[in-house]
Amino acid sequence: MTKHPAIFGADPWIALWDERLSTASVENFVDEFVEKRQTRRRAKDSGLIDKLAAQMILQGAAAYLKEYF
Repeated sequence: MTKHPAIFGADPWIALWDERLSTASVENFVDEFVEKRQTRRRAKDSGLIDKLAAQMILQGAAAYLKEYF
């Protein structure tokens, strides 16, 4: 990035965001609030868990940027 200041600016910064626990957090939420086992399985199989985890990551990153920048 520093080799291309015309693209990234003279002093670019990189934010690292740890997303390892996002899927586990969403799975725990679904397990706690969804009573039917079949519905939980469908949520996982359909990709809903991954979509919610991605949303959680983006919301967390946006909230951080809003608060500190």
